[in-house]
Amino acid sequence: NGFRLFYLNVFPKTIALNYSDFDQRDDFKYYYVPNNHLTSLQKQWKNPRMVSFETDTLYLSLGELQHKKIPVLSQIDVQTQSGYMLKETLKFVPDSITVIGPEKSLQSIQYVKTEKISLSQIQSDINHRVLLNTAEANAQKNLIFSDTLVKVTGKVSKFTEVKIEVPIAYPSKNKSGAIEIFPRKATVYYLVSFEDFDSVNTFDFELWAVISDTLTPNSSLAVLAVTKKPEFVKISRIKPDYVNYLIQDEKN
Repeated sequence: NGFRLFYLNVFPKTIALNYSDFDQRDDFKYYYVPNNHLTSLQKQWKNPRMVSFETDTLYLSLGELQHKKIPVLSQIDVQTQSGYMLKETLKFVPDSITVIGPEKSLQSIQYVKTEKISLSQIQSDINHRVLLNTAEANAQKNLIFSDTLVKVTGKVSKFTEVKIEVPIAYPSKNKSGAIEIFPRKATVYYLVSFEDFDSVNTFDFELWAVISDTLTPNSSLAVLAVTKKPEFVKISRIKPDYVNYLIQDEKN
């Protein structure tokens, strides 16, 4: 009667289909004709009784499950309190997860993102658990993820700005002649945590004057680049951030 149909519409029942009843069309492509198996299906439902199926054929893609390891990408925004800094990039445990699913679906998935989280006014070490955005990566809803939650940690320290004078390295000559620069040193300003303050010295830094090998003799400017620094410091600025250079024509 109408009430029973209404009840099924609100609380639908499920039907178990036997894999051996599927017929194969192509590789991994199968179809199922429910009306051909009506007798066995009717045994699953006593009330109401199934008479026929409006959809005469069901199509299904089946294949061997593959697995793939993908990295976790951060969508966590960290804003520290004034005078503090994040010493290193955030670490995730695990930093990669395993995804299981059809080979075709795995080909398009290269990573999984964390949920978007904003952490502000941070002044102590970070230790959180964050969900992975598996819904975005699993648009077809046919993948299984080994993890849906990861632990994120980060070292936060109080820091200070320090300056240090560093000699500037530069090429002694190019195709046009010998090279001279002025000044020969620059001041590097960097941020360092208090616990690492005494671990830094001049020899931990290298500056390089970027001078093209093809420039003709002329006085010009060269930008300075930091080519070496301790991993635990952050460069804030270089003063000056360029040098004058002169190429002396060796033919004269």
